[in-house]
Amino acid sequence: MKLLQQSLLLLLFIISISCNSSKEENPVNIELNSSDFDIELVGDKTQFNEQSIIIKKLSLENNISITGVDWYIDNVIYSESNQSSIKFAFDLFGDINVKAHIYLDNNQMIVVNKQFKIIEKEYSAVGILAVTVTGLEWHILNDYSYTSNYGNTLISLQSKFTVSDIDDNTIYFISEKNFVNNRTRDFEDIEWTGPNLALKIYSDGIPDNKLDFTFYGQNIELGRSEAIMSSHTLSLNDYRFVKPTEVEFTSQGLTYKLTLHWF
Repeated sequence: MKLLQQSLLLLLFIISISCNSSKEENPVNIELNSSDFDIELVGDKTQFNEQSIIIKKLSLENNISITGVDWYIDNVIYSESNQSSIKFAFDLFGDINVKAHIYLDNNQMIVVNKQFKIIEKEYSAVGILAVTVTGLEWHILNDYSYTSNYGNTLISLQSKFTVSDIDDNTIYFISEKNFVNNRTRDFEDIEWTGPNLALKIYSDGIPDNKLDFTFYGQNIELGRSEAIMSSHTLSLNDYRFVKPTEVEFTSQGLTYKLTLHWF
C-alpha cells in the first residue's frame, strides 16, 4: 500500500513538471485592443490653460506595459515619447480630437481616439477706432524737411503705419498713406480713422496678444525712399480693467494715440 502511494505521488509530480514545461514552451499570447484603454483630460478644459492628458489602462488582468506613445492633437503630431501622459494647452476651443498611438511591450500598437470639448476663455473685445500721431521729435522731423524755392524750411512727410503680430510677424493691418504734412511749415497731427481692428483681451491676461505698431515716412520733395520712423510693441492687457477710450504712447521720438471702443 505504501508503495502504491509513493507511485501515485511520483506520477503527480511528473505530470506537474510536464504541465509547467508545456506552459513555458507555449506561453499564452495576450493581445489588447482600443477598448482596453481610455484617454483622460485632467484640468479645467479651458482654452490656453495647461491640461494633463493621460492614457488610462482599463484592464488590470495582465502585466502588459506601455513602452511609448505618439500623441496627435486634431491629427497633427504633438509628441513622441515613452510617457503615458503629457501637458498641453489648447490654442483653439470647441470639439478637439486627441489621438494616441500606444506601443506595448508585447509588440502591439493600439490606436485610441477621444474627443474633448474645450471652453473658450473669457475675454473682453476692444476695437481700435482711430490712430493719431500727435508728435515727432526734431531729429525725426529733420529727415522730412526741405528748403522751398523761397528759402523757407517746410515739412514733406508722407506717412503710413502697419500693425503686426509680435510673435509670427503676421500683418493685420496696413493703413492708407497720409499726406497732411506735405509742404507744411509746422507739424500737424496725422490721423487715420476706421482701422476696423478688433482684439481679444483675456480676463487673466494670458495669453498677452502683443502687437507691433510700425510707422513709416517718406520725404516726397527730396525723392527719398520710404523709411521706418518708429516701431513700438503694444499690449492692451494693462487696460483690461479700466477700459479707457484713449491711450497714448511714445516710442523712439514718436507719440501716438489710440481711440478705443470696448465691448
